[in-house]
Amino acid sequence: MSKRIVSKKWYSLSDLVEHNLFAWCNGDIRRYRNVVVADKKGKDYLKTMIIGSGKGTRYQIKGKNIINFLNKVERGAVRL
Repeated sequence: MSKRIVSKKWYSLSDLVEHNLFAWCNGDIRRYRNVVVADKKGKDYLKTMIIGSGKGTRYQIKGKNIINFLNKVERGAVRL
């Protein structure tokens, strides 16, 4: 992880890619989006706020939810 995640900050998909927060996505924004959408349809650990639709869709994720999600991934509690 290149930067510390601030728990009160909101992160976009671009921020996730820029900081390479999900190492298994290899910096591909499409993979990040797929992970976020799959999580939203499943257990919703990230509690993503989705704004808009189609090409104008924006994803906002609170830092504390990213931290919790990454901890669950490391423990093997999350399967997407």
